Amino acid sequence: MPPSAISEITAQDLLTLGVIDRIVPATTPADLDAVEARVRREGYSRYPLSENNDPDRIVGYLYAKDLWAGPRPSKGGLAGLRRDILFVPPSMPVVDLLVKMQ
Repeated sequence: MPPSAISEITAQDLLTLGVIDRIVPATTPADLDAVEARVRREGYSRYPLSENNDPDRIVGYLYAKDLWAGPRPSKGGLAGLRRDILFVPPSMPVVDLLVKMQ
């Protein structure tokens, strides 16, 4: 049954399961040109970065504009473009999550 008020919504209710198809391995050498082509083809703005392509080991995310906004990292491939991700417990009320994200 869907929540009836914003105070009843949790982070779990907002979870997007479709991101598993967008995971990009962060710890293996990646061809940045291939990743850039994928980003242009799929059109998403953020891609989860995982350790060893494991969806249970998300280490950050790739913001698509970082591929074009500045010089490419000379070492580390995608790890050099990694942004930190906010981890929250699934039970966190969405009101508290919004305050944390400010």
